[in-house]
Amino acid sequence: NAIVKASQTMTCNEKNIKIATITAGQFTPQTPLEPSNIFNFVVRGVFTGDEMYFRAVEDAINFTVENGFRRFELEEELEWIDTVQNAYERIPGGPSVVVGSILMVYYKCFRVGDAAGTDNR
Repeated sequence: NAIVKASQTMTCNEKNIKIATITAGQFTPQTPLEPSNIFNFVVRGVFTGDEMYFRAVEDAINFTVENGFRRFELEEELEWIDTVQNAYERIPGGPSVVVGSILMVYYKCFRVGDAAGTDNR
């Protein structure tokens, strides 16, 4: 409900919406980076299937905004966070990944067929 309601309040005009989140926690990416590299923030959803890791929240915000995303209004953002948290709580045995705490939710409008939602106008 929260996602549908939020999408109805956005000014996307017959476009699709892509959602990205900035999450706080202690993340060790499964990449060629050294295992001792722990990051404080992860951005999920900017690129399909990828997560981007940051030590500073400002870097995470800049990355998200530079890729054409805008932040949800506070009410919709809180509803979306609640929806995601409820989904994770319903996984038997808990999630298989480090979930962290969602801090911010962003959206980007794009037309069907645009590669990775790159058209944000």
